[in-house]
Amino acid sequence: MRTRTRLAGLAAATLAAVPLLAAPAGAAPTAPATPRASAEVDAATAWLASQQEADGGFELADFPGFETPDAVLALAAAGQPGPGWDEAAALAAVEAVTTDGNDALDAVDDWVDSVQGGDAATASAQAGKVIALVAAPLGLDPTDFDPSDDTAEPVDLVAALEAGAGGAGDFAGLPFGGRVFAAWAYGARGQLAPPALLSSIVASQQANGSFDFSGDPGGTGTDPDLTASVVIALTLADDASGPDTAPAVARAVLSLGLTQEWTGEWATAFDDGNPNSTSMVVLAAATLGGDPDAPCWRDAVDPRIAGLPYPSPTATLEARQQPDGHIAGPNDGFGLNTFATTQAVQALVAADGSWPYAGAGCTAPTVGANRRLVNAIYADLLGRLTDASGSAFWAGQLDSGALTPAQYARRLTGTGEYNRRVVDRLVAQYGLDGLEQPVLDGDERAILAAAVRDGRRYDAAAYLLGTQEYYDSTAPAFPAGPPTAESWVDAVYPVVVGRPADAAGRQWALGQLASGRSRQQVARTLLGSTEALRVLVTDTYHQLLRRDTDVAGRDFWVGEIRRGQSPERLVLLIAGSSEYVRKTGPAA
Repeated sequence: MRTRTRLAGLAAATLAAVPLLAAPAGAAPTAPATPRASAEVDAATAWLASQQEADGGFELADFPGFETPDAVLALAAAGQPGPGWDEAAALAAVEAVTTDGNDALDAVDDWVDSVQGGDAATASAQAGKVIALVAAPLGLDPTDFDPSDDTAEPVDLVAALEAGAGGAGDFAGLPFGGRVFAAWAYGARGQLAPPALLSSIVASQQANGSFDFSGDPGGTGTDPDLTASVVIALTLADDASGPDTAPAVARAVLSLGLTQEWTGEWATAFDDGNPNSTSMVVLAAATLGGDPDAPCWRDAVDPRIAGLPYPSPTATLEARQQPDGHIAGPNDGFGLNTFATTQAVQALVAADGSWPYAGAGCTAPTVGANRRLVNAIYADLLGRLTDASGSAFWAGQLDSGALTPAQYARRLTGTGEYNRRVVDRLVAQYGLDGLEQPVLDGDERAILAAAVRDGRRYDAAAYLLGTQEYYDSTAPAFPAGPPTAESWVDAVYPVVVGRPADAAGRQWALGQLASGRSRQQVARTLLGSTEALRVLVTDTYHQLLRRDTDVAGRDFWVGEIRRGQSPERLVLLIAGSSEYVRKTGPAA
């Protein structure tokens, strides 16, 4: 049965033909009068339209249902006439982009018809995704979903969704991501999600606040895409009559807040920042009612994170745009798809106030300037939120003038907790944190932490790079083979000096090893090189100031370290600098 109305005169191949229809109907956070990213969105959607396939879809990766639902939502977002969400404008925008007479809804219809009526769990997972990303934002009836008008009987996505609930109502037969979309779909329709479903999602949260695609709460990694999706789903599906999901949302938001990269992006374990993760966090922020370019959405759940510098995530999305309009992702080298571009368009438009699931607003907590500074330095130097007693003590010292910001930073960099944190960061930097057995036992960790305390961070780093565990980790995977001196040198150069080994450097390092010098000794020599010191200084600027170094500042600090200054002195002086203090202030 037909469940959409074809709007006459909207068969153009680009969004330029979409008229401004009704005024926006939905509530949204305050947005600027002129969209901040309108030119970028126009360029991205023009590129997206150029990628449309003959069936109307956008499956460049040839994985049905992977790209097209998000393309629908991106086109719908790009067609919004202003802040708020207009379903009629959303539908018109999607129908305006066609190839061979087919639009993206025709492709979604084909995908739905190929799945519904089959395996109940698969059909339920698909129904949740289509309701959340397509039917609800476009105002289409999910109980009679047939955009192509090619099915005699109603295609009831709501019934298909509910059929996956199982006897316990927890949707246990669906993969974890499918359960998240199920909760999202209930919320998208303004319906109460089954309490068992919400409880099962909450029970899958890791100790660090993040979620894993497997739903295993015992994991230790971070997945910002999935975690942001959970925030959206639980925020929409939350109801006073069901389980209390607010604490889980707060922990997830804190996890996202603490793991933002210096660029403003969010990253997975396989990259150092990507547009998909970043876009999903932006959408979560909008769902919570905040301006994604301000930290209120993050700070409102716990004032202990207020003050942590917050680089603009949308600026990083815009910076990834290529001359042809698409948004570049770190995996483009394996084959271009539309996913990064479609989610970035959704995010950029949401930041300008148009998102179908936008929250009503955000109130930032009132936190004093020195408490904000204490919060930020705890997060940046210790990797955690403040405790009540520590926060009160240090803020009191700053308030009274007993300590300057630089003196406070010096006190923290002298603690055992900070020194252990430096060691743990080195372990993670060198990829040694995911081993079945820890690379360091308790005594070794304490010894390396003491070396950091004594100004010998490079000795700790060289020790780790010289371990058998690190050597083994350099074994080539394609084709598989044992680790060699060559594989070790090729692995060490990028992490120490920030580039692959050149022929002369490689020959030197291999010659040193062949002459009897240990891997630890060779690593220590490399760590003391000018290039390596530049990497250290640059990384410290990134970590604390969220910007690249200027050449003069970088070379000054390289010279200071060469003259015997500890890397920790660089840390404490930057953390106590007026620039860092300014970055911890409230958003303008």
